[in-house]
Amino acid sequence: MFSSDTLYYFFSTLAQVIAAATALVAVLVHFRISVLRDFLVGDGESVLNMKKRYGNQRGYDLLTEKNTDRLEDAVDRKDIYGIKEIIKELARLEEKKDVSKDHHGFQWLFRFFKKTENQISEMLNTSKRAFIFASLTAFFSIIAILFVEVVMSCISYMIMLIGFNFILLIICSYYIVKGIRLGFDNFTNRFE
Repeated sequence: MFSSDTLYYFFSTLAQVIAAATALVAVLVHFRISVLRDFLVGDGESVLNMKKRYGNQRGYDLLTEKNTDRLEDAVDRKDIYGIKEIIKELARLEEKKDVSKDHHGFQWLFRFFKKTENQISEMLNTSKRAFIFASLTAFFSIIAILFVEVVMSCISYMIMLIGFNFILLIICSYYIVKGIRLGFDNFTNRFE
């Protein structure tokens, strides 16, 4: 069926390819998460700029001096959680005050802020899962290399060994492809 050399090359190549693909996903996801986090900090900067421009008009009266100071501090520190809390508070006040619900209000901004946070979380989770399954696949491929000579004597062991690695490869490939897709998705266009 297979020679021992074929199995050695298969398992060693499998480990290397999975490791390289996972590294690519990690770099891509890290870059995109960095961009999205900057985008969320930009939301806080935008609120501050609009407050300076409009003062107490167009709903910016909801942004008190205390909240303005807190938001400036959060933006300076790039504290996404702090920015989110201020925007959440503004959205709640806007809803309570029944301020105009145009698509540029605080409620709209908070909805997309949460959506972007969820996208970051999904990217992190996908990257973690890809790494975990890549590690398992590489580990079991290396273990399989150690037992190639043993499994050559029994076809059922060979099928189990190849099958198990193939299942791990499929799962790992799913998360790698998902990570690449998430890395290339355009999350920053809020007007679609």
